[in-house]
Amino acid sequence: MIQLHKVSCRFDKNYILKDLDLDLAPNTIHTVVAPNGTGKTTLFGLLADLNIPTSGTIDYQNGFSKKDVVLLLAGDKNLYMKNTVKENVYFFGILRGLSKKDIEKNITFYKKIFPQYDEFQDKLTEILSYGQKRIVALFSAIVSESKCIILDEAAEGLDISNLQVLKELLQEAKKDRIIILASHDFYFCSEISNQIYYLKEGQIISKGSNLTRDQLFEEYQKLFG
Repeated sequence: MIQLHKVSCRFDKNYILKDLDLDLAPNTIHTVVAPNGTGKTTLFGLLADLNIPTSGTIDYQNGFSKKDVVLLLAGDKNLYMKNTVKENVYFFGILRGLSKKDIEKNITFYKKIFPQYDEFQDKLTEILSYGQKRIVALFSAIVSESKCIILDEAAEGLDISNLQVLKELLQEAKKDRIIILASHDFYFCSEISNQIYYLKEGQIISKGSNLTRDQLFEEYQKLFG
């Protein structure tokens, strides 16, 4: 569990987040929905300990800690481009203290969902497509047993086949993990999310569980126009 209580974050005199409260439970896919520039990336940076809140508290409970959080930002800069896919996967696993045996066991388990790993493992990451890099970055985070995974613009740039792999990986990964997403793809959000939060004026002002695409879009229009 990660709990944010009255968290504010200010740059100069401008508040990006203001007295924000949020409870993030495991076994759940949490999705933050808001227009660009409303504080989603700032919120994710706070959770990953890349930013420091101006005030308020972030509590990591029940076995979760700051070091368990992996932030996969939008774009394809989450991997080492001059290394192979396999080298990336092993590097992030070793960085988190896993043995080679543990990494191999996790690869074997999760590549049932991402069988393309066998095809990609010896390729340089830089030659993969944008969508393939996004999937490999998520695969690396899951294999390394990260307990909280944050994906900014999760569905961006993915074709239908990679989007399906992403959904299956996330559904499997959420077991005993906290998954946090941001996406502007309402179909994707409605299909994958257990909890949806609307971020406006630095606060979570509305939330819903297992919303349909139409319900999500209707609430978004009401709040943001």
